[in-house]
Amino acid sequence: MEATSPGTSPDWSMKDDFQVKYPSIDNELRAAGVYIRIYLKDPKYALREPKRFIDETLRMFLGRAEEIVGRLDKSAMDRSVLDGMRRPDAPAGPALGDGKTETKQIVLMQTDDAVLTPCTSAAVCLMQVRETILPHVATLGYGPKFVQILGRVTPHDPHGVLASCCIRLLYQFSESKSIVKSIAAKSSDTSSMRPIQILKESMVPMHKDASFTIETMRKMLEQNSVKGVSGDGEMDSGMMSIGGSDEHGSALVREALDKKVNLIQFLTSILEGTVVGGELVGGEDMGICKVHVVEIMHTLEQVRISQMSDLSFL
Repeated sequence: MEATSPGTSPDWSMKDDFQVKYPSIDNELRAAGVYIRIYLKDPKYALREPKRFIDETLRMFLGRAEEIVGRLDKSAMDRSVLDGMRRPDAPAGPALGDGKTETKQIVLMQTDDAVLTPCTSAAVCLMQVRETILPHVATLGYGPKFVQILGRVTPHDPHGVLASCCIRLLYQFSESKSIVKSIAAKSSDTSSMRPIQILKESMVPMHKDASFTIETMRKMLEQNSVKGVSGDGEMDSGMMSIGGSDEHGSALVREALDKKVNLIQFLTSILEGTVVGGELVGGEDMGICKVHVVEIMHTLEQVRISQMSDLSFL
């Protein structure tokens, strides 16, 4: 700005691309105008645009996830990626739930990534505080996208931070029947995406968060199980079955019963204590695993009984 004579105003014009630099916040993650780090200090804060916030947060996560899996897909020998994703050596934390009550964990344990960890925590916080946001997430199609990311990273690093974050988001997604339905629909249309098999493979060998993964599987199967429809068209509260008015109802249950997935044998090995990596799971967590396994088997057995009942009328 040039000097001006007394009584005249200076020329304050600036270039169109002028921006004020704030180096202290250069690395801050922001969604819908809200800094994620600040939001996590008070997750119950009433966001002005919660739908935009969850959308931008999940898109940031997927951008970072695509960067990771893209490099892994190109070269499984890229150890620098795996080393950067490795969990710190730490003793197992408290059990993730008791197997009877629903887990309400909000903030992740220390599986650290500068983008994945805060984005996951923020998204989980918002979905728990505002359950009405879940149908919006289903509309945006995020359910199948996160299953696909988990499926791509599992062959390389099934127990790392990316897989762990995907599981925690899928756990929260499983609270919504509409999100689970979108996952089932995608699995029906695409033979390459098999959600139940992907969840199972992420637990081979077992690890200290396996109980959380099994609980996610249980909730998804229960959400996708179609109950029998009575003659007057009302949903029967009794037997669950494959089929019903929902085109994609029980698609995940059918996959779970598929011999190629071999889920039943895997679940049985958990109950018998012969599962690979079982020694890595704490005693309390293994007890929780077994509770969820029994619930999954009960759901699958109800479907099989219903199938046999349906066949008897043919």
